[in-house]
Amino acid sequence: IAPALDYYSSRGTGQEKAETYYYAARVEENAGNYEESLFLLRKAEQNFRDDNGLAALIYSSKARLYYNTLLFDAAGRNYRTAAEYYLQTGETDRYASNRLKEADCAIKSDDIQSAEKIAEEVWELRNDISSKTLNKYFQIMIFIAEECSIGKALSHVSRYIDQFGSSPYMDWLLVSRIYLEADEIQAAEAALERHPDNYPLNAPYYYQK
Repeated sequence: IAPALDYYSSRGTGQEKAETYYYAARVEENAGNYEESLFLLRKAEQNFRDDNGLAALIYSSKARLYYNTLLFDAAGRNYRTAAEYYLQTGETDRYASNRLKEADCAIKSDDIQSAEKIAEEVWELRNDISSKTLNKYFQIMIFIAEECSIGKALSHVSRYIDQFGSSPYMDWLLVSRIYLEADEIQAAEAALERHPDNYPLNAPYYYQK
């Protein structure tokens, strides 16, 4: 990507510059250079013109970087902007997915009311979104309920299992954690045993086990 950056830093259209900066930012992100990636994304943001698809990619990437550096308010704002651009391109599923990521940021910022409002808006789109995105909706509802009471969280876990218990998207680690918090040890253990073999056995898995 370096030759393209050298070329388009002083030549080409705004759109060509924006695309080059965006792809360079992704390279830096994948290399773990978040500060440089964010710098390049801001340059992409300054140069794109009338391309809602590229704009959505830029803002969702910015949001991801802010999220990974625990700047949840900034991440939420950028996920919302990305969602609005996806809405303009007619990509309802990506719109809903980014709104749910915004809701996740709101939860982590202790803004439960905003997260609930976002989840309600996404639920209205349930017939037009993918199973993967709907699965994320149920997870967000568990997180929201958990902030209220463990009993309410358990109720949402039951709904989640009914809907996605046989789905490859099912998050059995989340289910196990809620059962564990409710002192339902056998149910927590059973959920943990259903954690798919092809998923990485990461730190939360071993912590719960």
